Amino acid sequence: MQHSIFNQPESRLALLASEALEFSTKHNGAEIRISEAQSSLLVMLSGSIDYPLSGDLQDLLSHIVTSCAGWKRIRINLKGVSYISSTGVGALTNALLDSWKQKVDIVFCDLPPKISFIIDVLGLKSFFPLESSCD
Repeated sequence: MQHSIFNQPESRLALLASEALEFSTKHNGAEIRISEAQSSLLVMLSGSIDYPLSGDLQDLLSHIVTSCAGWKRIRINLKGVSYISSTGVGALTNALLDSWKQKVDIVFCDLPPKISFIIDVLGLKSFFPLESSCD
């Protein structure tokens, strides 16, 4: 039996992907996809991250981080995000704080210019571990 990045059966990755699909179905303005890439868990966000879904996003990201506790890296790709509210930024911030508690390396990548601008205006650019690309 092959093992995934979690040192658990691949079904763990499939479960997280299923939970992401459930989130995407519930919130038709946003989508989350989860996969393995370059020895890390890749979480791809797209659409509008606004107040109505921020709580669910925060819960899902917290669950993902907890599932990766003690593991190496989660990359959150924001390339497809068209809008993010302050509560959406709060959900990302809480995921980062959770990652520190769980000793999980988390990186935000492929930020569109207007999302990068919002994070900069909020004074969080130096707080967020950023990479220009998830490739």
